[in-house]
Amino acid sequence: MLLRKYKTPIRQYVIYIGEGAATMPTTLTNGKSIFSYEIISISAIDYRVFLKSDKPEEKMFAILADFGKENPGTVIKTIAAGVANSAKGDLERGRLKNQLRVLAQLRTLVSANINFMESVASFFKEENDIFFQLGREKEKMDWIKNLLLADRLPISEIAGLANVTEEFVQKIKNGLK
Repeated sequence: MLLRKYKTPIRQYVIYIGEGAATMPTTLTNGKSIFSYEIISISAIDYRVFLKSDKPEEKMFAILADFGKENPGTVIKTIAAGVANSAKGDLERGRLKNQLRVLAQLRTLVSANINFMESVASFFKEENDIFFQLGREKEKMDWIKNLLLADRLPISEIAGLANVTEEFVQKIKNGLK
């Protein structure tokens, strides 16, 4: 339909995000239909190409690209900073952080991924992340429940230790019954 409407040759591409060169065929035959496409391997592209983009979604692909002989930890910090600095607001920053985490897991850089997580933490404030806050809240509630079940401290002392109100502790206690 594109060919008929725009009278422009159509080219098909497969974007390969795995490590190394793609080994898949570049032609598929299905009955009388033949599909031919080029494979573009992101790992063969210099990471700086992606960082030149104004769009954070495009900058993120740098994590899958070729770091050359550069230190992966340094490159990852540069990528995390580039993505974070191009985000528009905390909500987008949080979304990009999660997407960058997923893309980073596709790489097999174990030690670099540890550096990556540290880099992301410095650019994407975890304390602003709703899942981080919910996790902390659940941990605090579990801790309060354990203190209540031990039945050794008064509610006022548990509230002081957990830095919450006595009413909050009482509400948790009522939920245990």
